[in-house]
Amino acid sequence: RIHEYGPSVAVSAYNRAVAQSVGCSVHAPCRSVALSFQIVTTAGSNARLINATNLSQAVNEHCPGCQTFSGAYQFVVATPRAFTLGSAARRELAVIEDQVEALKTSRVPVAEVTRQADVLARRVKAVLDGEMARAPRATGSDPLADFVPHVTMYRHVR
Repeated sequence: RIHEYGPSVAVSAYNRAVAQSVGCSVHAPCRSVALSFQIVTTAGSNARLINATNLSQAVNEHCPGCQTFSGAYQFVVATPRAFTLGSAARRELAVIEDQVEALKTSRVPVAEVTRQADVLARRVKAVLDGEMARAPRATGSDPLADFVPHVTMYRHVR
């Protein structure tokens, strides 16, 4: 998901991935993969004050041999002036989103899910960093002149 807040007084963003494997047998183990990618953009003097929460939880309950993985990836984009992601960036993010969805249902081992999710997260970060190159900046005597647009990535995997 992409949340574009623009100028704001306060922003809270909550991203969570939860995977549970419950009650499967050793003869028929189950698999649960949860991936959540969230992009939050905000602008203005309070953009650096965003309250971002990013959590993942993976639980195996009475599930010997089960595979459980959760990965929460959150990207917080802060700019001094209102900013909207460009159409090319949105198209690239849509391609990545399709790949994230395919990864959730793939049968690759959990270690490979983790590796591929991290690769996709780096691609998202690269797209967003590229967008920051064209983000509006404050200049001159503007109180936000020292505010350089930036992207912060939070990663939590279990």
